Amino acid sequence: MKKTVLLSIATTILIALSILPIATVLTSSSTTSDGQGRAGTTLSAYVTASAIYLTKYEWEIEKTANASEIYLSQGSPTATVEYTVSVSKTTTVSYYIEGYVCVTNGGDRATENLAINLDVYVKDTTGGWTIRIINDYPVDVSGKPILDPGESYCYYYKVEIPNYYWSKEEFKATANVTITNHSGRLGTPFGPSPSTTTSKTSMIQGYDCVDVADTNGYSWSTCDSKSWTYVITFEYDPSKGESYKHNNTATIVQTDQSASWTVEVYQEFEVVQYATISGVVFWDNNYNGLYDEGDKPISGVAVDLYRYNETTGGWVYVNTTYSDEYGYYFDVEPGYIYKVVVSTPTCGSCDKIVNTTPTYYLVNVEEAKTYGDNDFGFVCLKMLAGARSKGYWSWSQYNRRTGQWQTRVTQEDVNYVNSELDTSFSSPKELADYLVNPVYGDMKTILMQQLIATLLNLRYGYISGDTVIYYNNMYITINDVVSGAKTALQSGTRYEQENWKNILDAVNNNNVYYVHTVDGC
Repeated sequence: MKKTVLLSIATTILIALSILPIATVLTSSSTTSDGQGRAGTTLSAYVTASAIYLTKYEWEIEKTANASEIYLSQGSPTATVEYTVSVSKTTTVSYYIEGYVCVTNGGDRATENLAINLDVYVKDTTGGWTIRIINDYPVDVSGKPILDPGESYCYYYKVEIPNYYWSKEEFKATANVTITNHSGRLGTPFGPSPSTTTSKTSMIQGYDCVDVADTNGYSWSTCDSKSWTYVITFEYDPSKGESYKHNNTATIVQTDQSASWTVEVYQEFEVVQYATISGVVFWDNNYNGLYDEGDKPISGVAVDLYRYNETTGGWVYVNTTYSDEYGYYFDVEPGYIYKVVVSTPTCGSCDKIVNTTPTYYLVNVEEAKTYGDNDFGFVCLKMLAGARSKGYWSWSQYNRRTGQWQTRVTQEDVNYVNSELDTSFSSPKELADYLVNPVYGDMKTILMQQLIATLLNLRYGYISGDTVIYYNNMYITINDVVSGAKTALQSGTRYEQENWKNILDAVNNNNVYYVHTVDGC
């Protein structure tokens, strides 16, 4: 639930106008009769101006939680609700000139076609007011469009300063006041043009920093948009009846903006026999999706319990528990379908963590017994490191001094590759050239190039053939990758050859994860 309060600027403006030194210039316009024999009127006027550089802060507050109703009973005596309080801050800056143009009808005729156009100037390099930045800004005269003889009225204006001139701190405002029945100028817009000067005044509206108070007993302070999270534990209490509402509110102290969240708490009093839902959260070190020998339990992983509501067709949050070395369990009431959902564990020694089992189970609890084996398995993965790419092994350089080619591969490497792949490379230079030359469209040759690079990585111990890599949801040793690639070279389809080529390319460029056995984090 959101609520926004904007502080009124009207009071601020009036106060500012009352305390700022405002220059005014009174001018009048009158001439003798032009001999036309028609009667007109005369005007006098003055203008006020204040240059305001306004910084405005606005705040919003929101409060949410991960549950709006919970269920407590003797079998499940506690439940937790996680609340989040968020405030967002908006800062706007404006620069404008405001003031009044005050006009007096000094003649004995009502004015006709009264108009006021405002010009604003800044100084040039010589100090003269020659640079006009606002031209003929129309001041609203609808509040008093006609001035009767002897009548005076002040017309408010507010005009934004163009961004290009925000560095300026001094301004001159000129109000061009005209009517069409001015004495001596009947039928032509004419009147006084009073001017005044003003200097920049900085003002702040709202609060740069705020304090937030929460009726659940928490408080915070911030100068930026921010969110806070906390957890409240509800306990089974028969004295509160079968149901009650827990309403709480977070409030921005300075602005009195608030947001609330209500949790409906239901309590079951009847004595029932409870069932147990249990399982283990574990490191699946043999990545087979089963909790078996060699696997290690993981402690501290959140497991959430939900109960299916047949009336609404939705899932209702019940409770959260945390796994330990013995696993996790919930005591639940029979006669419902439950869902247990696991969170992904964290481990600093893992670059990525993937699951080998479902991340949730649906458990149909029909009677008071144990529903076990709802196990959650995970594998710790690290990014492969140390392998050398095909380009690394293809390096060669001609030595002008010796007249010989230098290569990274040796004759022993050539013999090794020939023995592994039944090839007939005769020299290191021939092997290096084979690796460097692209063969577009010839997938068999491209696969052979990547396979040779992998064999050389294995030969030099940069990678281990026993390493299990994780590629496209598949677990496979590097030795098995080499074996599969060899078979594809002999009898595989182009699709199979390309697939093995992609895996070898990922290995040679350290662009693949491998299984990291975890004893604990």
